[in-house]
Amino acid sequence: MSPLEQPHEEASRQDLLATLETTTGTARLPILLALLRQHFHRLPAATAREVATEALTLAQAENDAAAQGTALTSLGLVDLYSGARDTATEYFHRALAVYEGLNHTVGMTNQFINLGIAYRKGDPQKSLQFMRQALAFIDEHDDERLAGCYNGIGSAYLELEQWEEAAQEFQRTRRHANACGDRQLAAGALQNEGIAQRHLGNLTHAIAALEAALGLARTTGFPRLTCGVLGSLGSTRLAQGRLEEAKEAASESLSIAEEVGAMDFRDDTLAVLVQICEKLGDEEQARSYSELLTRSN
Repeated sequence: MSPLEQPHEEASRQDLLATLETTTGTARLPILLALLRQHFHRLPAATAREVATEALTLAQAENDAAAQGTALTSLGLVDLYSGARDTATEYFHRALAVYEGLNHTVGMTNQFINLGIAYRKGDPQKSLQFMRQALAFIDEHDDERLAGCYNGIGSAYLELEQWEEAAQEFQRTRRHANACGDRQLAAGALQNEGIAQRHLGNLTHAIAALEAALGLARTTGFPRLTCGVLGSLGSTRLAQGRLEEAKEAASESLSIAEEVGAMDFRDDTLAVLVQICEKLGDEEQARSYSELLTRSN
């Protein structure tokens, strides 16, 4: 068991996987859905894709629209996390169509948020459009979805390099995430607030936010989150000139990225490690990281 995971969560996941091994036919569908709905973020990317693909096939055979929505969303998230944003958006649009057909407001809202995330890097204005559509559906007391939505808006502002607006949105995110007990989203908001503060030149504030994010991320059982925070911490320590500490954080980020298949984080971290090693005068290691980055691209 990974030290990042909670024992009861690991036991439940292993129980489901064990049950799956002895179950055949359409009886597998509820087990697959339970894995996706309860443990998606703790499944290796390849396993999550396999589970979601089978779930989609069975759901289509059973004409179970809600299950199709779950499977399509999961496949979109797998692609999103692996950096395949174009196919991720296709899955999210298909899931949105399913939920619109069901008039399932929560499902529609989640897809607006997912699409907002997927479009963030390529089209941040479109990302803002989807996030604002989501806001129109969210009840003012729904802290969980408000947190996710404000987080998406802040992320789009990061892409637009509107740092002050981004920092404000991530502070909103954190308030709502704390209110609903979502440690994962609270950690992500702290990370992004740290990124915004770094660009504003507030390096001390940025480091404090990122170190708090890392401490929280390590309790969530979501290694991708820990990976991303470590990468941000590495680049911010680099900006401060704390090169050895920067290398330590970035190296751990790279290790996790390779372990869980987070290729989007891997490339960013490799670029940071090249810079760190160059500043440390380690030309051989810098060249090695640069070659890895070139092969990845």
